Amino acid sequence: MTRFPVDGPLTAEAERELQRLWQSTWRELLELPAHSQLDLDDGGKRGTISIYRDLLPQERVRVVVQIYVSGRLGSAQVSADGFVVAMDDTRVELQDEDLYEFT
Repeated sequence: MTRFPVDGPLTAEAERELQRLWQSTWRELLELPAHSQLDLDDGGKRGTISIYRDLLPQERVRVVVQIYVSGRLGSAQVSADGFVVAMDDTRVELQDEDLYEFT
């Protein structure tokens, strides 16, 4: 269930965070802030893990974990993964097209 780059400390941390969130209940996810972030070092490059929580129709919650790694000359690598949770705690992984706004 991951679309993150293969290696690096930022990727490992993002995968742990995504797994932790995947195991959370709908109610726990509902209580998350709409956006939070953690700034880290990824092999000498500045990076950020952001977590987005959105409320969707039919009381569903969308959760996205995004990695942003700064590159040279203003470039950056961005990747994201996430899922949607319904009130009954059923989960659906987001597809690539669902993540475009985060990458």
